[in-house]
Amino acid sequence: MPQRASRTPLVRFPTGPPRGRAIMTRHINTHEENIVSDKQQTTDQSLEAQRALLEKRLPVDFREVRCLGDMELLEVGPRLIRLRTHISDDALNPRGFAHGGWLFTLCDASSGALVFSRGLDCVTQNASINYLHGGWPGDTVDIEVRALHWGRTTVVNQVTLTNQDDRPLAVATMTMYVMH
Repeated sequence: MPQRASRTPLVRFPTGPPRGRAIMTRHINTHEENIVSDKQQTTDQSLEAQRALLEKRLPVDFREVRCLGDMELLEVGPRLIRLRTHISDDALNPRGFAHGGWLFTLCDASSGALVFSRGLDCVTQNASINYLHGGWPGDTVDIEVRALHWGRTTVVNQVTLTNQDDRPLAVATMTMYVMH
């Protein structure tokens, strides 16, 4: 009968950190233990403390974000529209620069405006945005919408937002569903 090799204990720390499977097993077990202990530490008292902190910040840091009030039409063509607006205090996030939701709304509304300019009605079917740079209060925002695809039922637009220095703030791809 062949002899079996001796088994190494699953967790062993002879001269340094554990290796191989021992690392993974120990890490996973420790992580699971931390999650359980974190859940046990969550009490009604800590939830009330969180609520109190948030209620203090909400009126100060989170206020109504407004846009589309001062948009200026610069150019319109069959597959292009250019607009301009400014970042006002109503468009800021708690950190003091343009709110991502405000930038997204500019992209969405401008994309729809291109479709509306052709006498069609639409709704947003799909949207994707990449935020590239923060906009500051008083900055001018130029909005350019280009139709990448104009089909019977959908229009896919690329929307680019740039500031007065031609620095891109955001680029979005918007799929508009044409209502017939």
